[in-house]
Amino acid sequence: MNIGFLFSILAGFVWSVVNVIDKTVVSKLIRNPIFMIGVFCFTSLVIGLITFPFLQSGLQGWAWGWLFISSFAYTLANLLYFYALKRDEPSRIIPLFSLSSIFLVFLSAIFLGEVFNFKTYLGIFIIIAGSVIITTRKNIMNAFTSKSLWLMVLSCLGFAIVAVINKYLLNSYSYWQIFGFQRIMVGLLGPLFILFFFSNIKQSFQQIKKKYIVLNSLAETMNLLGALLFLVAISFWYVTLANTIVSIQYIFIFLWALIISRFKPSLFSEEVNRQIIFQKIAAIILIIGGVFLIS
Repeated sequence: MNIGFLFSILAGFVWSVVNVIDKTVVSKLIRNPIFMIGVFCFTSLVIGLITFPFLQSGLQGWAWGWLFISSFAYTLANLLYFYALKRDEPSRIIPLFSLSSIFLVFLSAIFLGEVFNFKTYLGIFIIIAGSVIITTRKNIMNAFTSKSLWLMVLSCLGFAIVAVINKYLLNSYSYWQIFGFQRIMVGLLGPLFILFFFSNIKQSFQQIKKKYIVLNSLAETMNLLGALLFLVAISFWYVTLANTIVSIQYIFIFLWALIISRFKPSLFSEEVNRQIIFQKIAAIILIIGGVFLIS
């Protein structure tokens, strides 16, 4: 089995845990997007500094420029995602991450020459459809009529740009180099946001309990672990297919929801009835069918 395929599934699993934390605590108790991006940048800088001694060498020439664009797009994409979380429930926001696969189909074909056969594109479309269905409540169109739709469109475009640039850089550098230097660069972008929104962040810090900040930091650390696993995946495989396979995270989210709702309903409530169970099972079948076509 393709190594990139396996690491894509691992990335999806890790990101599913991040999504659950967002849904249960972070999006409800830390609602200030600027504060969240501050924690995100600080966590990224710490991880980057930890990996720095293990990096073999620096980048050369224009690679630094591409890495800066990638880092800025990554930070901005996360900020837009946090703003979307502020406006709507995560169960309405998370399905829209599938839009990044649509952007990648076009961007990777234009800039990376990733062109596939009809069966593969059919698999991509089926997985995107299944991903939206499995995380949508009641009416599937709710995912696309959310007030946060355009925030997520721009966020997913940003993530797609990051994926394409990183795949391009992987032709010349290792995933450790890209991951480490990108984390440091994202961390250095943090002070720009903090200085510009200092009073806002200071007020939020005084109001938020420290344990929620720790939980937010844990979520962002796991988010970066998912990013590393995804980098490893695309170093071995097509970026479009790896990003699409990551959508299997929505199956994990559904399973996490059932487990937590069963044993800790006060922490995580999930509406469960015959219609919803049928909807989720149908979506899982679609996703598995799409994975089969791609693999």
